[in-house]
Amino acid sequence: MLKTESDEARSAFRKLRASDGDAHEYITFIHRNFAQEEHNQYVSAEWKKLAIMLGIDTAFLTKPEIIEAIRTQYPEYREALRNIA
Repeated sequence: MLKTESDEARSAFRKLRASDGDAHEYITFIHRNFAQEEHNQYVSAEWKKLAIMLGIDTAFLTKPEIIEAIRTQYPEYREALRNIA
């Protein structure tokens, strides 16, 4: 779908999502319907950074647990994820 495999590609993806509203809406649509794509797009450190920004304690949580906590507690998290660089 929206795979990126290198740091360079991930960086380009994030810059495009942050700067282009249409790209953000499309990416949000894809990730809303294919949650595993979103899970894989962002590395653990990014999910952890987002959780901390949202006030979620990440101590002792795995990446899937952090993502679940974010998705459950903050349904509009994708706006913050857009700028997580």
